[in-house]
Amino acid sequence: MTNKRIPAMPARRWFGLRPGSPRAERRRRRPHGRAVTAAAIAILAAWAVVAIAAPLLAPHDPLQQAGPYYTPPSSAHWLGTDQLGRDILSRIIYGARLSLPLAVIIVALALLLGGGIGLIAGYLGKWADESLMRLTDLVFAFPPIILAMVVTAAFGPSARNAVLALVLVSWPTYARVVRSAVLSIRGSDFLHASRLLGVGPWRALVRDVLPNSVGPSVVLASLELGNAVLMLASLSFLGLGPRPPAPEWGAMIAAGASDLSKWWVSIVPGIAILTTVLAFNLLGDAVRDWLDPTAARASADRRHRDRRKVGPPPARTQPVTAPEPQAAPLLDIRGLSVALPGPAGPLPVIKNLDLRVDAGEIVGIAGESGSGKSLTALTLLNLLPPGARVNGSIMFQGKELTELDARGWQRVRGSGIAMVFQESAAALHPMLTVGLQLTEHLRAAQGMSKAAARARAVELLDQVRIPQPRRALRAYPHQFSGGMRQRIAIASALACRPRLLIADEPTTALDVTVQAGILALLDELRRDNDLSVLFITHDLGVLSSLTQRAYVFYAGRVMESGGTAEVLTQPAHPYTSALLGARPHGLSTERTLRAIPGAPVVPGQEPPGCPFEPRCAYARDECRTGPPPVEATSTDRTLACVVAPDLAAAR
Repeated sequence: MTNKRIPAMPARRWFGLRPGSPRAERRRRRPHGRAVTAAAIAILAAWAVVAIAAPLLAPHDPLQQAGPYYTPPSSAHWLGTDQLGRDILSRIIYGARLSLPLAVIIVALALLLGGGIGLIAGYLGKWADESLMRLTDLVFAFPPIILAMVVTAAFGPSARNAVLALVLVSWPTYARVVRSAVLSIRGSDFLHASRLLGVGPWRALVRDVLPNSVGPSVVLASLELGNAVLMLASLSFLGLGPRPPAPEWGAMIAAGASDLSKWWVSIVPGIAILTTVLAFNLLGDAVRDWLDPTAARASADRRHRDRRKVGPPPARTQPVTAPEPQAAPLLDIRGLSVALPGPAGPLPVIKNLDLRVDAGEIVGIAGESGSGKSLTALTLLNLLPPGARVNGSIMFQGKELTELDARGWQRVRGSGIAMVFQESAAALHPMLTVGLQLTEHLRAAQGMSKAAARARAVELLDQVRIPQPRRALRAYPHQFSGGMRQRIAIASALACRPRLLIADEPTTALDVTVQAGILALLDELRRDNDLSVLFITHDLGVLSSLTQRAYVFYAGRVMESGGTAEVLTQPAHPYTSALLGARPHGLSTERTLRAIPGAPVVPGQEPPGCPFEPRCAYARDECRTGPPPVEATSTDRTLACVVAPDLAAAR
């Protein structure tokens, strides 16, 4: 059996194991860990019973003298008596009524306060993040026990003040953990996908961000319960906790510390603290494993089974033909420039970009990583990070997108332009079923009834060839292989019938056979749904097999564009030629694999001339004077190079 781990599950399934589920199988294969967890739960359950049934279990009143002073353990007093003749067993039992509830209250209040601050800081960012995190750092600058002592001493020893002091020193830890979780989620593909399909920012905070940040905070809270017991006992040991004669375990240890010969006075409450803290820590480790979101993906046998059930669609035998020229393109980008916020000011990443997509056309964008391909796609959907600056024109269906407000973008995303992200596992919400993700978007964006949305979801899954689509609606994304998840992501993108689909390297993480199936599926969906596709890839083989026109990107600029066949068979720009030369040619040894010298340009450190000049073997002095203009060399061909015409003549 393949050892596989799965992402965090929905809250309603955290506390139950379905027989035969992956999590049940994982727990079954760890009998030792299961035994330790069971022991920890048994210890905590025993202490909980002791605390609840204290009046029935305690043999004496914990506040009254029950025998002589400092009586060692005997049949009359099983754990002996203290300096005032009080029965230690009774005080230990009643101490559980005080220490355990106070620890839970401390952790709950710290979690609510710190989690709320971390959630707001991570989601809002900017000044809110900066100010709240500086406050967090200020609290972190003080040792926790020292700060708790100062607060308790200032307000006076009492159980309430001890709780407030420990909450004050504990909340920054939760704030940092939740903020980190929110920051990782805020830029995730599935959150972008939710925004594409009409989910508002505050609804996304509650539905997408909050549940995915619960796991780390719950793990931390389970671990911090033991620390809360220990910190409360420490304050009581110093005389800053609940006031005497309250039977608190830390105060009992302090009473016996003055005379170590009376060992039972301090040893017994110490053992109570030890067992409780140890049980909480072991339970925290179990909860961490239970909610562990780091997951290996579906196993190889599942991928094999999916391929056997579905198999790649038949390869296209007819050559790709471009559609008839349109009077007005579906998407027309003119002079697009994008600058992202940087430490020294705006950082230009896209420069003077022109791009066109006609109706029913598949247009490809190729280039190295960091060339601006994905950033261009995010610009088309207004999913850039806060503070980004966009100049130029983006016309879509005759509408200027750069002039839209938030409501206008909501109407365009999903219904006009949709996107399939590179990592299907990241693009699908890990804590929602496939059916809920599809139907919720349909009901929110198109006002469908629940039954109509479910019927449309089944239709979409069947359209992308998911086996047993009705059953698939009840499954979670982690239960599918990589190829199946990518098909589901495509179905989600097509839910609101967009006119333009942006596919951002959707086949990168897939094997060759699954990749071929996804490519054929995209082409089939384009024909069946009157769809245009903007396909982003770094694989020139994929570019040649699927697209009709191609744009070659480098350092946020278009180096060359034109018909795909012409660009790839007769490259005019040295960078395009270098990309083709660096492409592997199977097992053939007749052609040498040529690496492009140097490294891609770092944003903000571009040379004054052509961005490719430092790596170009044909660079001249004029290449260093300024960026080459993009010029049309034929009806549908552009080029940004001053030496290319001479190179073409020399050939």
